Amino acid sequence: MPRAELMFEDSRSVWQIGREPMMDFWNDCDEVERVPGKVGGRPVIKGTRIEPETVLVEQEYGRTPEQTHASFPTLSVETIRAIQAYARSRKHQFTP
Repeated sequence: MPRAELMFEDSRSVWQIGREPMMDFWNDCDEVERVPGKVGGRPVIKGTRIEPETVLVEQEYGRTPEQTHASFPTLSVETIRAIQAYARSRKHQFTP
């Protein structure tokens, strides 16, 4: 099985980028919502308290969408793939 593509060219984890830029990053993603009072108003995957960065970290560790679903059964495989696709389409925002 090929190793999962890293989200960032310099291989930094999403957790090393900083929290504020990630909040704006998800504004246009249909799978993500921000609800005042829910996880401190940070972006979460709709209907959950799971931050979308969690899906990206899982991918960085080489886990497949099916393996991520097994760890987070409230997330469908389709939602996981949509989060990954959205992040791939916007990864240029993080290049220094």
